[in-house]
Amino acid sequence: LVVSASSDATCKVWDAESGALIQTLTAHFEPVNSLCALALQDGKVLVASASDDRGIVLFDPAKEFEVAQHIAGAHEGPVYTVCGLPRRNSGDLVASGSFDGTAKVWDPTTGLIVSTLTHRSGQRVVAVCGLRLADGRGLLATGCDDNSIRLFDSERFQHVVSLTGHSRSPRALQGVQTASGDLLLVSGSQDSEIKLWEIGVDMTTSKDKQEASKDAVVTAHSHAVTALCGVQTLDGSELLASGSGDNTLKLWDARTGASCGTLEGHSLGITTVQALELTDRGTVVVTGSRDETIRVFDVNKKSLIQSIPAYSGQTNGLCCVRKLGLILFSSDQDVTVWDVAAAKAKMVLKGHGDEVRAVCGFVQADNSLTVISGSGREWSPTDCSVRVFNGQTGKEVLCLRGHDKKVNAVCTLTLPNDVLVASGADDRNVMIWDLASGKRRATLSGHNNAVDCLVAIESPGQKPLLASASRFDSVRVWNPLSGEIIHVCDSATPLDSRNAMRVLLSAHGRQPLVAVATRDNTVDVIEPESGRVVSRTVFPGTSPIAVAALADGSLAVGCANGRTTAFDVVDGGPSPPARQPA
Repeated sequence: LVVSASSDATCKVWDAESGALIQTLTAHFEPVNSLCALALQDGKVLVASASDDRGIVLFDPAKEFEVAQHIAGAHEGPVYTVCGLPRRNSGDLVASGSFDGTAKVWDPTTGLIVSTLTHRSGQRVVAVCGLRLADGRGLLATGCDDNSIRLFDSERFQHVVSLTGHSRSPRALQGVQTASGDLLLVSGSQDSEIKLWEIGVDMTTSKDKQEASKDAVVTAHSHAVTALCGVQTLDGSELLASGSGDNTLKLWDARTGASCGTLEGHSLGITTVQALELTDRGTVVVTGSRDETIRVFDVNKKSLIQSIPAYSGQTNGLCCVRKLGLILFSSDQDVTVWDVAAAKAKMVLKGHGDEVRAVCGFVQADNSLTVISGSGREWSPTDCSVRVFNGQTGKEVLCLRGHDKKVNAVCTLTLPNDVLVASGADDRNVMIWDLASGKRRATLSGHNNAVDCLVAIESPGQKPLLASASRFDSVRVWNPLSGEIIHVCDSATPLDSRNAMRVLLSAHGRQPLVAVATRDNTVDVIEPESGRVVSRTVFPGTSPIAVAALADGSLAVGCANGRTTAFDVVDGGPSPPARQPA
């Protein structure tokens, strides 16, 4: 097959032998500038497209070019170029270059950003090319309007070398393997010249680079850290559990950063990590993965307890009900209520007409369970509803309709005499519902992109607040009772990650704070009522993806380079890591 991209905003699929048009792909709404093929670890092949609409779309040829991932708002300017980036012993990543002056690297299986790379000049990145060295490692070559070419390694995304010689911007880059096994980079420029550059393994093994990476300890994950949670052990100590795209769950001492073990079992990357207390075992860790299973691990015995199939793989499609020892998870259009102690499904809740994307549980004062779930599809959704189920009988109690695009997040807010439900969706809105009557209390509008994450901010004696995060847009804090917006945190531009925002209690006064992993390689801790940035921590050369609050009020951050850092939040300035990073 041949796939072509056009300024008419379409991609077309052709039969290479007959020349017949097979299919027209219409995922973009502005000119499509670039295409590339990606080889994934599981043997699948995807086609990536980049467009002036600032988005990247990944198509699956095995499923009639169905959209596998749509990274909307990937850049702040038109996306000019896209390529596959090889890695040693792993599948390709996606690299993109934009008129916003950055190159970005993405995980094609999750759509999450891995790293943001810049040229010092800040000028447009007009060409990207993935190269594979003789030892299996990958390099990313980027061409910029400052006339330079920069090489970055695909493991730590560090700048390796700059190639200069063109007098105008290099608009085309291509890797070539010679008959003798040498790797060449060919660059074509607006200066009308084509240059050949010899790329050697020794480019990435200079003494300076080796010394600069000595802090990379062997216990770090080999892929991005995608989810975190704090775990209490039977002896009262606190561990930090980190899940990663390397398929493993790692345990760390939250105070010292020392490794406490690696738990394996998943065959693909972990997307969510949650803790659950059981009366007979103490705390267990529940993980969801792209391999469409849920695993339950005993952190005291460092062993796998259960493997639960038929999980949809959505990060928000899993919720642990700590009081009752239950796991709620989505499986296509259903929600399963799983009893961990009995190791079996308690019931399956049916009613949604589209994929269930979000689920949460609310335990009433009498210990009865209410389950709330939201649904929808990326393209042509037919059921963008929020549904409420009785967790004892399995019957649907309410169907809440108002969103016209897929629902990504749901949560509850507890009032003195009432309970509210909040839902966030691709229609950029947050809706507030009365759990008892099903009436819509408010529609909170203002986000410029899909709402991916909601967290309730509740503190004794204080009015409840709601924080909403929109991918590549902002964090907004609302009064859910009046619908009034309290503060817009424009500086906090979250990544497309449902683990990128959490509420934590400050060490001083225990007032709630909101921690947000942002796309400019920082984690901001925000005072929700004032919008004041309490602290800002920078992670040079890598993107923070997941944050977690620990019991002592400190913060854990997992990054794209596979490292996890725990530190105390210091009011008034940057927060230097106070513990050994893992």
